[in-house]
Amino acid sequence: MAMSRVLRRIGGDCVRGQGSCRLLTTSPWTRAKTEHYTDEPSGGIYPNPLPLHWDESEEAVKFRSLQRVERISALNSAQEKIHQYTKRQGYTYRLYPWPRRYGSLPFYQYVTNTHVVRDTLPDVYTGSIDVTPGELERMSSFINDMIVIEDSEVDRDRLRPSLRRRGTAEHVVNQIVSYAHALLSADNPHLATCSVDYAPKVEAFWWTPGGKWRINMTDLPTTQIRTERPLPEFTERDGTLSLQSAVPQLDFCPSTHGLFRKHINPSVSPGYKPGTDRPCCHTQWHVVPQDREGDRDQYMNNLIAHAVSSLHAWTLAYSWFNNFTVDEDIDGPVSAQAVITNGQEVTFACYQLNTIACLDPGNARTNICWVSPPTTLYEGIDHRAGSLDGLDVDVVSGILKFLKNKPLDGLS
Repeated sequence: MAMSRVLRRIGGDCVRGQGSCRLLTTSPWTRAKTEHYTDEPSGGIYPNPLPLHWDESEEAVKFRSLQRVERISALNSAQEKIHQYTKRQGYTYRLYPWPRRYGSLPFYQYVTNTHVVRDTLPDVYTGSIDVTPGELERMSSFINDMIVIEDSEVDRDRLRPSLRRRGTAEHVVNQIVSYAHALLSADNPHLATCSVDYAPKVEAFWWTPGGKWRINMTDLPTTQIRTERPLPEFTERDGTLSLQSAVPQLDFCPSTHGLFRKHINPSVSPGYKPGTDRPCCHTQWHVVPQDREGDRDQYMNNLIAHAVSSLHAWTLAYSWFNNFTVDEDIDGPVSAQAVITNGQEVTFACYQLNTIACLDPGNARTNICWVSPPTTLYEGIDHRAGSLDGLDVDVVSGILKFLKNKPLDGLS
């Protein structure tokens, strides 16, 4: 009797017969292995084994990347998504709006995936935007008086000449934007309801194509204008210019172009806080250094690189704030304008952000930047007559056209 209890305890069945006890069935462990374990499972009984955390194979890296994208895509707000991408410190290259070295334009095009259209602007500025003679005359008169007063009566002699020129140019730009805003608001509703930021801080974060390097950029435009509705596209997002334009492909380390790598938390900000009712990009104003080296071609390349990097950072940060990320591409183009000046010359630039999916190797879209050649606003200053010599009214007309470019209406 005691022997039977012992056999049952270990999982066997005991049958008494002729004074002996024998085991009739197998143990439960043997039965479980026979019923549930097979060499070739069918019907999806077992899930596929997950790769180990330290596995660096291509399949394991792809699996972890898909898991991260699914987890971040499930978040509701843009701020939560931005936090997931920027919460971890890492080595990041800091991109400067104005290149530190000559010959950096191809690199700036590569890291922003931008094709440059030189010496021309989109067709929208040639016929659909009109400037009245009264607006042109009043704006030209104001610019004449403002520059003469700034050059003759403002005491900045204790500053270095370069800082004095930059400070004068920034003050003139702020006054021009303020006066043009008041002049054009009556007939342009988008200017009557816009927001004007003075010295905003624009920050953007992205990867180079293929995810090789992390890029973080901080830009400080002199002034920027934001509207309730976005600007219309300058060209078709999936047109020939976007899909078939060439972008330089470089494999050089960013340090060869004067970029320094720092272990930081990247940041994203289009110059305003989340939740504003006027978030859309319209026009930025930038003051850049004057050409002191004498190499006109290289100065023009740096000017284009500045336009590309500044407008790319602004439109990209705006896309981040609208719930798009480098893994979730934008669903439509983002357009922006820029007026760039060194105090005497003016350059106009337009930018269309077609894609931010820099980690997708199959993405054929490119971003487009149109840049006009630098045009001299005035030749000199006649202090005795109190006027500018050779004031170019075409430049004044271009400024007014940029400001009068109407955003999309509510039905578009």
